[in-house]
Amino acid sequence: MEIPRKFSKYTISTIIGQGSMGTVFLAEQDVIKRKVAIKVLPLEMAREDPRKVQRFEYEAKSAARLYHPNIITIFEVGKLQVGPDSIDYFVMQYFKGESLANLIEGKKMPLMAMLAIFEQMASALEHAHQKEVIHRDIKPSNVLIDSGGNAKLLDFGIAKIRESPNLTKEGYVIGSAPYMSPEQARGEKVDGRSDIFSLGVVVYEGFTGQRAFAADNKRDMILDRQRLSKLPKKSLPAPMRKVTSDIPAYLEAIVHKCMEGEARLRYQHAGQLLEDIQRCKLLILAEQKYCNWGPKLYYHRRNTIDMWNMLMASLTALIIFILGVIGLIAGWWTK
Repeated sequence: MEIPRKFSKYTISTIIGQGSMGTVFLAEQDVIKRKVAIKVLPLEMAREDPRKVQRFEYEAKSAARLYHPNIITIFEVGKLQVGPDSIDYFVMQYFKGESLANLIEGKKMPLMAMLAIFEQMASALEHAHQKEVIHRDIKPSNVLIDSGGNAKLLDFGIAKIRESPNLTKEGYVIGSAPYMSPEQARGEKVDGRSDIFSLGVVVYEGFTGQRAFAADNKRDMILDRQRLSKLPKKSLPAPMRKVTSDIPAYLEAIVHKCMEGEARLRYQHAGQLLEDIQRCKLLILAEQKYCNWGPKLYYHRRNTIDMWNMLMASLTALIIFILGVIGLIAGWWTK
Protein backbone atom coordinates (compact mmCIF):
# COMPACT_ATOMS: atom_id res chain seq x y z
CA MET A 1 0.00 0.00 0.00
CA GLU A 2 1.31 3.45 -0.88
CA ILE A 3 1.84 5.79 2.07
CA PRO A 4 0.07 9.16 1.54
CA ARG A 5 2.32 12.22 1.37
CA LYS A 6 0.01 14.06 3.74
CA PHE A 7 0.27 11.93 6.88
CA SER A 8 -1.89 13.16 9.78
CA LYS A 9 -0.39 16.54 10.75
CA TYR A 10 2.88 15.79 8.95
CA THR A 11 4.09 16.09 5.38
CA ILE A 12 6.31 13.22 4.24
CA SER A 13 9.28 14.04 2.01
CA THR A 14 11.40 10.91 1.54
CA ILE A 15 12.31 7.42 2.81
CA ILE A 16 15.36 7.41 5.11
CA GLY A 17 15.31 3.80 6.29
CA GLN A 18 13.70 0.44 5.66
CA GLY A 19 13.84 -2.88 7.50
CA SER A 20 11.95 -5.94 8.67
CA MET A 21 10.07 -3.95 11.31
CA GLY A 22 8.88 -1.04 9.13
CA THR A 23 9.77 1.92 6.95
CA VAL A 24 11.10 5.24 8.23
CA PHE A 25 10.23 8.51 6.47
CA LEU A 26 11.61 12.00 6.87
CA ALA A 27 8.71 14.41 7.40
CA GLU A 28 7.88 17.91 8.55
CA GLN A 29 5.37 18.80 11.24
CA ASP A 30 2.92 21.21 9.63
CA VAL A 31 2.41 23.89 12.28
CA ILE A 32 5.87 24.27 13.82
CA LYS A 33 7.85 23.14 10.74
CA ARG A 34 9.89 20.68 12.78
CA LYS A 35 11.68 17.84 11.01
CA VAL A 36 10.71 14.44 12.37
CA ALA A 37 11.12 10.78 11.48
CA ILE A 38 7.98 8.68 11.08
CA LYS A 39 8.19 4.91 11.35
CA VAL A 40 5.33 3.11 9.60
CA LEU A 41 4.35 -0.55 9.61
CA PRO A 42 3.17 -1.25 6.03
CA LEU A 43 -0.07 -3.20 5.72
CA GLU A 44 1.70 -5.98 3.81
CA MET A 45 3.96 -6.64 6.81
CA ALA A 46 1.05 -6.56 9.26
CA ARG A 47 -0.91 -9.06 7.16
CA GLU A 48 2.14 -11.28 6.69
CA ASP A 49 2.56 -11.85 10.45
CA PRO A 50 0.13 -10.46 13.07
CA ARG A 51 2.91 -10.60 15.66
CA LYS A 52 4.67 -7.84 13.75
CA VAL A 53 1.86 -5.49 14.75
CA GLN A 54 2.44 -6.39 18.40
CA ARG A 55 6.20 -6.00 18.03
CA PHE A 56 5.72 -2.63 16.37
CA GLU A 57 3.43 -1.48 19.18
CA TYR A 58 5.89 -2.66 21.82
CA GLU A 59 8.78 -0.96 20.06
CA ALA A 60 6.85 2.31 20.32
CA LYS A 61 5.82 1.55 23.89
CA SER A 62 9.31 0.65 25.08
CA ALA A 63 11.03 3.59 23.39
CA ALA A 64 8.30 6.07 24.43
CA ARG A 65 8.92 5.43 28.13
CA LEU A 66 12.57 6.44 27.72
CA TYR A 67 13.73 10.06 27.84
CA HIS A 68 17.50 10.30 27.66
CA PRO A 69 19.93 12.43 25.63
CA ASN A 70 21.46 9.31 24.06
CA ILE A 71 18.18 7.59 23.09
CA ILE A 72 15.94 8.63 20.20
CA THR A 73 12.87 10.42 21.60
CA ILE A 74 9.34 9.28 20.66
CA PHE A 75 6.87 12.16 20.18
CA GLU A 76 3.66 10.41 19.18
CA VAL A 77 2.16 6.96 18.62
CA GLY A 78 -0.99 6.34 16.60
CA LYS A 79 -2.95 4.79 13.75
CA LEU A 80 -3.80 6.58 10.50
CA GLN A 81 -7.03 5.62 8.79
CA VAL A 82 -6.57 5.28 5.02
CA GLY A 83 -9.80 4.13 3.42
CA PRO A 84 -10.91 0.88 5.08
CA ASP A 85 -7.43 0.22 6.49
CA SER A 86 -5.47 1.67 9.41
CA ILE A 87 -1.69 2.15 9.39
CA ASP A 88 0.31 1.86 12.62
CA TYR A 89 2.96 4.53 13.05
CA PHE A 90 5.00 6.46 15.56
CA VAL A 91 6.76 9.80 15.26
CA MET A 92 10.25 10.27 16.64
CA GLN A 93 13.07 12.76 16.83
CA TYR A 94 14.96 13.25 13.59
CA PHE A 95 18.64 12.88 14.32
CA LYS A 96 21.04 13.61 11.50
CA GLY A 97 23.97 11.29 11.92
CA GLU A 98 25.91 8.37 10.51
CA SER A 99 25.64 4.84 11.82
CA LEU A 100 28.54 3.53 13.87
CA ALA A 101 28.58 0.56 11.47
CA ASN A 102 29.65 2.87 8.63
CA LEU A 103 32.22 4.67 10.79
CA ILE A 104 34.02 1.51 11.90
CA GLU A 105 33.71 -0.56 8.74
CA GLY A 106 37.19 -1.99 8.21
CA LYS A 107 38.87 0.56 10.49
CA LYS A 108 39.13 1.54 14.14
CA MET A 109 37.87 4.76 15.68
CA PRO A 110 40.16 7.27 17.44
CA LEU A 111 40.58 6.19 21.06
CA MET A 112 38.89 9.13 22.81
CA ALA A 113 36.08 9.37 20.24
CA MET A 114 35.22 5.69 20.72
CA LEU A 115 35.52 6.02 24.50
CA ALA A 116 32.99 8.88 24.38
CA ILE A 117 30.56 6.67 22.42
CA PHE A 118 31.14 3.84 24.92
CA GLU A 119 30.29 6.19 27.78
CA GLN A 120 27.16 7.53 26.09
CA MET A 121 25.84 4.06 25.25
CA ALA A 122 26.49 2.81 28.79
CA SER A 123 24.53 5.80 30.08
CA ALA A 124 21.68 5.04 27.66
CA LEU A 125 21.56 1.41 28.81
CA GLU A 126 21.60 2.43 32.47
CA HIS A 127 18.50 4.56 31.86
CA ALA A 128 16.73 1.90 29.75
CA HIS A 129 17.39 -0.84 32.29
CA GLN A 130 16.14 1.35 35.14
CA LYS A 131 12.90 1.68 33.16
CA GLU A 132 12.87 -2.14 32.79
CA VAL A 133 13.54 -2.07 29.05
CA ILE A 134 16.07 -4.56 27.63
CA HIS A 135 17.12 -3.57 24.09
CA ARG A 136 18.28 -7.04 22.90
CA ASP A 137 19.73 -5.74 19.62
CA ILE A 138 22.73 -3.58 20.47
CA LYS A 139 24.85 -3.41 17.30
CA PRO A 140 26.78 -0.73 15.37
CA SER A 141 23.96 -0.05 12.90
CA ASN A 142 21.64 0.83 15.80
CA VAL A 143 23.92 3.61 17.02
CA LEU A 144 23.92 6.96 15.23
CA ILE A 145 26.73 9.51 15.62
CA ASP A 146 26.46 13.16 14.59
CA SER A 147 29.28 15.49 13.54
CA GLY A 148 29.80 16.59 17.15
CA GLY A 149 30.36 13.04 18.40
CA ASN A 150 26.92 12.79 20.03
CA ALA A 151 25.51 9.26 19.99
CA LYS A 152 21.92 8.04 19.88
CA LEU A 153 20.63 4.52 20.47
CA LEU A 154 17.68 3.57 18.30
CA ASP A 155 15.57 0.65 17.02
CA PHE A 156 13.82 -0.99 19.97
CA GLY A 157 12.08 -3.38 17.60
CA ILE A 158 12.88 -6.51 19.63
CA ALA A 159 13.16 -4.81 23.02
CA LYS A 160 11.69 -6.55 26.04
CA ILE A 161 9.60 -4.79 28.68
CA ARG A 162 8.99 -6.66 31.93
CA GLU A 163 5.21 -6.57 31.67
CA SER A 164 5.02 -7.18 27.91
CA PRO A 165 3.65 -10.49 26.58
CA ASN A 166 6.18 -13.02 25.35
CA LEU A 167 6.24 -12.57 21.58
CA THR A 168 9.20 -14.91 21.18
CA LYS A 169 8.76 -18.68 21.28
CA GLU A 170 10.82 -20.43 23.93
CA GLY A 171 14.20 -21.48 22.52
CA TYR A 172 13.78 -19.20 19.50
CA VAL A 173 16.81 -16.98 18.85
CA ILE A 174 16.32 -13.32 17.93
CA GLY A 175 18.93 -10.60 17.55
CA SER A 176 22.11 -10.06 15.54
CA ALA A 177 24.41 -13.08 15.70
CA PRO A 178 27.79 -11.24 15.77
CA TYR A 179 26.76 -9.20 18.84
CA MET A 180 24.32 -11.34 20.86
CA SER A 181 25.13 -12.70 24.30
CA PRO A 182 25.51 -16.45 24.99
CA GLU A 183 22.20 -16.58 26.89
CA GLN A 184 20.44 -14.77 24.05
CA ALA A 185 21.96 -17.22 21.55
CA ARG A 186 20.56 -20.08 23.64
CA GLY A 187 17.07 -18.56 23.49
CA GLU A 188 17.00 -18.02 27.27
CA LYS A 189 15.40 -15.20 29.21
CA VAL A 190 17.79 -12.24 29.24
CA ASP A 191 18.37 -9.21 31.46
CA GLY A 192 20.48 -6.06 31.27
CA ARG A 193 23.71 -8.06 31.38
CA SER A 194 22.92 -9.32 27.88
CA ASP A 195 22.89 -5.74 26.55
CA ILE A 196 26.18 -5.11 28.37
CA PHE A 197 27.74 -8.10 26.58
CA SER A 198 26.55 -6.79 23.20
CA LEU A 199 27.87 -3.31 23.94
CA GLY A 200 31.26 -4.80 24.81
CA VAL A 201 31.36 -6.60 21.45
CA VAL A 202 30.42 -3.38 19.63
CA VAL A 203 33.10 -1.24 21.29
CA TYR A 204 35.74 -3.97 20.89
CA GLU A 205 35.19 -3.61 17.16
CA GLY A 206 35.31 0.17 17.39
CA PHE A 207 38.56 0.22 19.38
CA THR A 208 40.38 -2.45 17.34
CA GLY A 209 38.89 -2.24 13.85
CA GLN A 210 38.09 -5.95 13.81
CA ARG A 211 35.20 -8.18 14.89
CA ALA A 212 35.44 -9.71 18.35
CA PHE A 213 34.00 -13.01 17.12
CA ALA A 214 34.47 -14.58 13.72
CA ALA A 215 32.78 -17.59 12.12
CA ASP A 216 32.24 -18.93 8.63
CA ASN A 217 28.47 -18.62 8.86
CA LYS A 218 25.65 -17.45 11.13
CA ARG A 219 24.84 -20.97 12.34
CA ASP A 220 28.41 -21.63 13.50
CA MET A 221 28.55 -18.19 15.11
CA ILE A 222 25.40 -18.86 17.16
CA LEU A 223 26.61 -22.34 18.16
CA ASP A 224 29.95 -20.92 19.30
CA ARG A 225 28.21 -18.16 21.23
CA GLN A 226 25.94 -20.63 23.01
CA ARG A 227 28.97 -22.37 24.53
CA LEU A 228 31.25 -19.35 24.81
CA SER A 229 32.39 -20.02 28.38
CA LYS A 230 33.57 -23.51 27.33
CA LEU A 231 35.45 -22.51 24.16
CA PRO A 232 39.27 -22.75 24.03
CA LYS A 233 41.20 -19.53 24.49
CA LYS A 234 42.09 -19.37 20.79
CA SER A 235 38.38 -19.09 19.94
CA LEU A 236 37.84 -16.11 22.25
CA PRO A 237 38.39 -12.47 21.24
CA ALA A 238 42.09 -11.61 21.08
CA PRO A 239 43.20 -9.24 23.86
CA MET A 240 42.60 -5.70 22.63
CA ARG A 241 46.17 -4.62 23.36
CA LYS A 242 47.44 -7.45 21.17
CA VAL A 243 45.45 -5.99 18.28
CA THR A 244 45.99 -2.30 19.09
CA SER A 245 48.94 -1.57 21.34
CA ASP A 246 47.87 1.96 22.32
CA ILE A 247 44.82 0.66 24.22
CA PRO A 248 45.36 1.20 27.98
CA ALA A 249 45.34 -1.99 30.06
CA TYR A 250 42.51 -0.79 32.29
CA LEU A 251 40.30 -0.03 29.24
CA GLU A 252 41.05 -3.49 27.85
CA ALA A 253 39.95 -4.99 31.18
CA ILE A 254 36.66 -3.08 31.12
CA VAL A 255 35.74 -4.22 27.60
CA HIS A 256 36.72 -7.84 28.20
CA LYS A 257 34.73 -7.91 31.43
CA CYS A 258 31.66 -6.87 29.42
CA MET A 259 32.24 -9.85 27.09
CA GLU A 260 32.54 -12.56 29.76
CA GLY A 261 30.75 -15.74 28.68
CA GLU A 262 29.02 -16.14 32.04
CA ALA A 263 26.65 -13.31 32.96
CA ARG A 264 27.67 -13.44 36.64
CA LEU A 265 31.23 -12.43 35.68
CA ARG A 266 30.18 -9.33 33.72
CA TYR A 267 29.15 -5.98 35.07
CA GLN A 268 25.89 -6.63 36.87
CA HIS A 269 24.47 -3.20 36.12
CA ALA A 270 25.14 -0.64 33.41
CA GLY A 271 25.69 1.95 36.14
CA GLN A 272 28.76 0.03 37.35
CA LEU A 273 30.08 -0.06 33.80
CA LEU A 274 29.47 3.67 33.36
CA GLU A 275 31.42 4.47 36.53
CA ASP A 276 34.45 2.49 35.35
CA ILE A 277 34.35 4.09 31.90
CA GLN A 278 34.36 7.54 33.49
CA ARG A 279 37.27 6.58 35.75
CA CYS A 280 39.09 5.20 32.73
CA LYS A 281 38.57 8.45 30.84
CA LEU A 282 39.98 10.48 33.74
CA LEU A 283 43.04 8.24 33.94
CA ILE A 284 43.71 8.55 30.20
CA LEU A 285 43.37 12.33 30.34
CA ALA A 286 45.65 12.48 33.39
CA GLU A 287 48.27 10.36 31.68
CA GLN A 288 48.13 12.53 28.58
CA LYS A 289 48.61 15.65 30.72
CA TYR A 290 51.19 14.46 33.23
CA CYS A 291 52.90 11.68 31.24
CA ASN A 292 55.18 9.76 33.62
CA TRP A 293 55.20 12.21 36.52
CA GLY A 294 52.99 10.07 38.71
CA PRO A 295 52.71 6.35 39.36
CA LYS A 296 51.07 4.27 36.62
CA LEU A 297 47.54 3.34 37.71
CA TYR A 298 45.79 0.38 36.21
CA TYR A 299 42.19 -0.60 36.31
CA HIS A 300 41.39 -3.54 38.56
CA ARG A 301 38.14 -5.42 38.72
CA ARG A 302 35.58 -4.17 41.19
CA ASN A 303 35.70 -7.40 43.19
CA THR A 304 39.44 -7.11 43.94
CA ILE A 305 40.51 -3.49 44.57
CA ASP A 306 38.36 -0.39 44.51
CA MET A 307 39.79 2.34 42.27
CA TRP A 308 39.21 5.00 44.91
CA ASN A 309 41.35 3.07 47.37
CA MET A 310 44.07 2.84 44.72
CA LEU A 311 44.01 6.58 44.18
CA MET A 312 44.09 7.33 47.91
CA ALA A 313 46.91 4.85 48.46
CA SER A 314 48.93 6.43 45.66
CA LEU A 315 48.31 9.90 47.05
CA THR A 316 49.32 8.78 50.53
CA ALA A 317 52.50 7.20 49.18
CA LEU A 318 53.33 10.41 47.33
CA ILE A 319 52.81 12.51 50.48
CA ILE A 320 55.01 10.15 52.52
CA PHE A 321 57.69 10.36 49.83
CA ILE A 322 57.58 14.18 49.85
CA LEU A 323 57.74 14.28 53.67
CA GLY A 324 60.67 11.91 53.58
CA VAL A 325 62.53 14.13 51.12
CA ILE A 326 61.78 17.19 53.29
CA GLY A 327 63.06 15.28 56.34
CA LEU A 328 66.32 14.42 54.56
CA ILE A 329 66.85 18.01 53.46
CA ALA A 330 66.10 19.27 56.99
CA GLY A 331 68.60 16.75 58.39
CA TRP A 332 71.32 17.96 56.04
CA TRP A 333 70.71 21.61 57.02
CA THR A 334 71.00 20.85 60.76
CA LYS A 335 74.40 19.15 60.37
